[in-house]
Amino acid sequence: MDSLLALASWCAMRGRMHKIGGWFPERFRSGVAALPARAIKKHARWTPIGPVWRYTMRATDGLQTTINLGPVHRDDQAFSLQLSLGMSLPVPSQDEHLPDQIEAFVHQAGLQIQRRLFRALIEKADQELVLQNRRGKAGAGIQRRGTRPFTFKTTFGEVTVQRSRISHKHDGTIEVPSARAWETSHQLHITRNLRDAVCDQFSDRSAGESRAEVCRNAGDEDLLGLSTIIDIVHQEGEQLVRAQRERGRAVLDGASEAQLALLGPAVADPDALTGLVDDDLPLDDSEEAQLEWEQVQAEWIATGFPGCEPAFPVAKDQPRAVDEGFVIVEPDEVKTKAQPSTGRKEVWTFTAVVLVAGLRYAFAEATAEGLWLQVSALLLQLGVLSGERRLLVLGDGAAWIRAWFESLGISLQAMILCWWHLRKRCYAGL
Repeated sequence: MDSLLALASWCAMRGRMHKIGGWFPERFRSGVAALPARAIKKHARWTPIGPVWRYTMRATDGLQTTINLGPVHRDDQAFSLQLSLGMSLPVPSQDEHLPDQIEAFVHQAGLQIQRRLFRALIEKADQELVLQNRRGKAGAGIQRRGTRPFTFKTTFGEVTVQRSRISHKHDGTIEVPSARAWETSHQLHITRNLRDAVCDQFSDRSAGESRAEVCRNAGDEDLLGLSTIIDIVHQEGEQLVRAQRERGRAVLDGASEAQLALLGPAVADPDALTGLVDDDLPLDDSEEAQLEWEQVQAEWIATGFPGCEPAFPVAKDQPRAVDEGFVIVEPDEVKTKAQPSTGRKEVWTFTAVVLVAGLRYAFAEATAEGLWLQVSALLLQLGVLSGERRLLVLGDGAAWIRAWFESLGISLQAMILCWWHLRKRCYAGL
């Protein structure tokens, strides 16, 4: 389940949220961001109006390159080598596409150079590693057993290199030193930069579109398969969720028992998925619902702590800012259709945006408890428990949000219910 958080946690997302007061775009990575917010309400898979020219593999037909690469030398702590390039390409037509076509030729030539350099440097590093391990186990020495091909998937395409195999004279075991030292498999390795590129593309594109873009940039139409793209995003999402939880636990480990008591029971075990009641209102994106939302905006009145003046949404072209001495938490859940293999109808992703001063913190989790662990750690750091700042929660009235808010022992806290949801629930109860 955690693996499904990759999009919410890893990626900068395009989209909208306007259920609670002001507007803000969801273009953030998990962590801290100070963003001037402009109203944007757009589907994540929007497409530009009009045709967009992009180079393809055929756009570089006629390109001929001659790359001469000298041997790689080691000089103390540096590698050095000489490289020369010869290049021939057709003269493009003098029209609006000329700069783009020349860019495509240059990009393609650059990809070829990068692959050659990568292969030469990797093979040199492999040889250096064998040299470092020449004493072998128990100092009995080694014997070289030739090389074996190994494939790297990189941001500039697929590169196959030769890696050395050795046998230890001490016990006769055979190994590939670079596989152990570089923590790669024995057949294929996807580089960290390529994994990051996949996740960056996934921020506002489908899996198929992300695959096409990554492969196009690498000049290799078969670089990655669709299932590999999805696996990468899931794997990176799992690692990010673990890192977020560890960061939250590290903060809470330094809290006193009294402080933990103020944060409620949610910080005890974020892995415990409690039974959740789906009391959210069904989605209504009809024209009538949109007109009703516009009417709600026109009637906007928001109150919070006693004595506060009504607060209105900021202008669409103005950044959102929080008054000094306040922290605003905006929790919500995102429901997506589950894959058939899970045996479930839908998957919930729990999210929260925390606003303080001019900063915005974004969180996403597989469980409500895991989300509250991260939010609680941040509230502790922001001085909410000590009274330095007041806590204001903006919510839609969902049971899991109310349960967390009511469990807090913080004295300076208030919750504002989204006016649109309040009206809907009142009408539903009539």
